[in-house]
Amino acid sequence: MNRSFAFVLLFLCSIVLGSVSYHFEESNLVISFPEEECDSIKITLLNTTFVVSGNEVRVPWEKDLNVVINVTPVLNGKEKETVQLEVNASRDLPPKISLKIPKVLSLGKLQIPLQVVDDWDSFEDLEFEIQLDGSELPLKGRFIELDGFLMREGNHTLRVSCTDSSSNTVQETYLFTL
Repeated sequence: MNRSFAFVLLFLCSIVLGSVSYHFEESNLVISFPEEECDSIKITLLNTTFVVSGNEVRVPWEKDLNVVINVTPVLNGKEKETVQLEVNASRDLPPKISLKIPKVLSLGKLQIPLQVVDDWDSFEDLEFEIQLDGSELPLKGRFIELDGFLMREGNHTLRVSCTDSSSNTVQETYLFTL
């Protein structure tokens, strides 16, 4: 009977802990619950308690600040079970690149938004190298501009490389046809 109770307790804990997640984005701790589980979040952090509307909260954070946070989802004014999050801010992950480029491009200019997220650095603090078929291409603000009139017809390779302040580098390759 003890073994059954322990299994049920472990299962319930995994459900509760599985519903809350956290990650770091541009030096912010982002804590989120599934939308149907709460309409606000109560957080106790370093002896301070605050409540935030919505199912996601962003808290400015310092790298290497590792603490335990009590997080309580609130739905319709009723608090649910409090979850203790052990926040580990000692890792520095490579940036994540998200680029939506069509597989087939037509003639003309196309501006492709470059979406990059890093755990500790803002977009402006990241270094980029962009190459089209091996030739360097400038970044225009937060956009990559492709000019179909200046490119030959056929297959092309776009490489986007991004490096953060800790020298973590990620490279993504995109293939398309003109």
